[in-house]
Amino acid sequence: MNMGWLVIVIPIIGGIIGITLQRKKGKNNARKAHQKLAFEVFKNHFHYVCKKNLFYDGDHLFVIKDKGIRSYGNSKIFYYTLKTESGEFEHRVFTNVYDYNKLKKGQLVNRGLIRHKKKNSIYTSSENKGEKAISRIQQRSVMVILSTIVVMGFALSTLVYMVMKFLRG
Repeated sequence: MNMGWLVIVIPIIGGIIGITLQRKKGKNNARKAHQKLAFEVFKNHFHYVCKKNLFYDGDHLFVIKDKGIRSYGNSKIFYYTLKTESGEFEHRVFTNVYDYNKLKKGQLVNRGLIRHKKKNSIYTSSENKGEKAISRIQQRSVMVILSTIVVMGFALSTLVYMVMKFLRG
């Protein structure tokens, strides 16, 4: 029996298994910790007015209408939909944390903030820094995925080879 196809197929299967395991690891705890820290940055960026979630940014008094998380590779973007007297806009908090299990408060990036209005966009001066941080994170996540594919692939192909050798006697 020709086992040359195992060299191609098994690393791919091993890579898929490795990526799946890596993504599931510590996902919920990381999300909760990230949300808490993102809200702290949010409160520091704006003035927290009272306990009814009212904020003041120097121009407008607003309230948080909605909040959530979006993924960009290994990074997370937390967004808050804010309601003001002049309408709604979205406020995004960028993070540059690569390993969510080693999350520290100082790793949250306050400079990468973007604000959007529905029709005409308003950006903070640090928009480019936030975009650059995301592109760096995406490049690193690609390298992590490729290294995971290689390592898990070789491990799985070695295991299959040993089992086949054992079964043949």
